[in-house]
Amino acid sequence: MGEFIARHHITQVQITFDGLSDNHNRRRHFRKGYSPTDEMSSFQRAVCLVDQLLDHVRVDLRLNIDHGNVADVLPFIRWARTRGWFSRAFPAVIPPARLASYSHSSEFMRDVELSVTEFNQIQASIRDAVHTFARLEESEAPDGFPYPRTSVCAALANDSVVIEADALHYRCGLQVGETHRAVGTMQTLEKRSLPMFNPLPSQHATDHEWWQTFDPTTLPNCKRCSFLPICWGGCPKRHLENDQHALAEQGTYWRTNLARMIRTVAGIEASPAFVYSEQDQFRV
Repeated sequence: MGEFIARHHITQVQITFDGLSDNHNRRRHFRKGYSPTDEMSSFQRAVCLVDQLLDHVRVDLRLNIDHGNVADVLPFIRWARTRGWFSRAFPAVIPPARLASYSHSSEFMRDVELSVTEFNQIQASIRDAVHTFARLEESEAPDGFPYPRTSVCAALANDSVVIEADALHYRCGLQVGETHRAVGTMQTLEKRSLPMFNPLPSQHATDHEWWQTFDPTTLPNCKRCSFLPICWGGCPKRHLENDQHALAEQGTYWRTNLARMIRTVAGIEASPAFVYSEQDQFRV
């Protein structure tokens, strides 16, 4: 394990858990006929992997959280602490994640999504629980402070490539399986030459062009938003699909969390209940 990490210059690994073993195994079960011969569950396999990795590299224990497994969050952290994951050569980091629908085809997940307010409360309980022994990291502000950004998503990079098993090429990993969103296809071994990807027919050209030209400063709401330098539009895929529900939640996140982040880093005493208003966010 250590030699592999060193050889490939791996500096960070994320292992995702969907709660303790019962919830995790229910959501990440093996397909029929593909159960491992050692009869280890997907939870046990993930645990064994983390046990090995923490001697060699930083591991993010991503916790996917929704209404169905929220009761597992603090017990999982206590269990991980008992296992010693926060006191290893490379102490584990906790980046909690709110289960969310990222496309029209996954809108059924809205039934189990936590609201932004509910998720904020869960994050606060995690902060209170781990502040003496572990690090909690928020994806929007990994260092704890909301620095200005020049980009918000790797899919916006010109060399971003996500290859599906059927050789279709996507810009965004969240689009895999949405074949109407593919922007190219990988060449066969017999015809392979540079460039390695062939463009798809014209109906896919619109998406390819969209990724090339995405600019939040030209969007009606983003260009008048006070949080633009730190948010930079949020998830581009949500803009591509005009997911107004998710875009509204992005604004709610910053209105309710920005003051807390600034207060914490600056050591300012202020009311924890303070939040920015929509008038603060969208100033004329």
